[in-house]
This record gives sequence, C-alpha cells and structure tokens, in this order.
Amino acid sequence: MSADHAGDINTLKRFFPFDRLKKEELEALYESGEIKEYSADEMILNEGDVGDYFCIILSGSIRISTLIPEVGEESLSILYQGDFFGEMALLDDAPRAAAAISHTDAELLIIQKNEFDKLVDHNNPAAYWILWGLAKKLSQRLRETDQRLKAILALIRRF
Repeated sequence: MSADHAGDINTLKRFFPFDRLKKEELEALYESGEIKEYSADEMILNEGDVGDYFCIILSGSIRISTLIPEVGEESLSILYQGDFFGEMALLDDAPRAAAAISHTDAELLIIQKNEFDKLVDHNNPAAYWILWGLAKKLSQRLRETDQRLKAILALIRRF
C-alpha cells in the first residue's frame, strides 16, 4: 500500500460513517473508486446531470449550489474533508438535484454507482454502515432544508 493510499484510508477512518469500517473494508471502498483532483472553482457535476457516482472529499472543500432563474448561483452548502456528496445517485435514478463546484483545490474519491453496488453485494457489514450513514446524512440535510424553507416562507409572509 502506498503512503498516499494509507493516508487517504486514515483520512476516511476519521469521518462518519467510514469510522465504523474495518481497515480491509475501507481499503475495498477506496479501491472501488478513482482519485480525482480539482482546481478551485472547477465544476465537478452539474445540476440535472445523470447521477451515476458519488464523491468523498479527501481534501479541500466543495460548494453545493443551484441556479435560480434571474438570480444566478445560490450556494446551498460548503462541504469539507470527510464529507460526501452525490449520494442520492446511489439510491435513485433521478437527475442531479444540485451542482457541485470545487470551492478550493480539492481531491475526491469518486465511486461509480455500479462499483458501489458490487461493494454492497459482497460486503454486507460495511454496506450496512455506509448506507446507514448515507441515510443519516440525507436526513440531516433534509432537516436543514426544512429550516431554510421555513425561514423563506416567514420572509415571504412579511410582504
């Protein structure tokens, strides 16, 4: 195992839900993906694209945003090392709900849906923790979206 590879595995091990995985499970996850580097402000995925992979941030930060007609780009969140995005592609076949743009220089572990499906089929304990973590993160993001929507509706009612 190369030093970079070991460092990336250790990075993953520090973050939920990957912290629950055994070393060999982390290695299988890591080896199922591809490392890609992005420069600041580089487009990673577009809103509306086919969702056939998800990404784990190994370093840097990523801006998740949407385009609002007559307004422009609206940042929804900034994600950092250990976060992941594009996970809805693992669960449904719908187009991407938002864009992802590198906020700073970033290094990502890109895992194709078909590779993730193979991992799930062959490693049930790891798949359980990863899927549970994805569900928990989706729930957290939905709650945050609900709070934003409530704030927007409160503003609208004032006018």
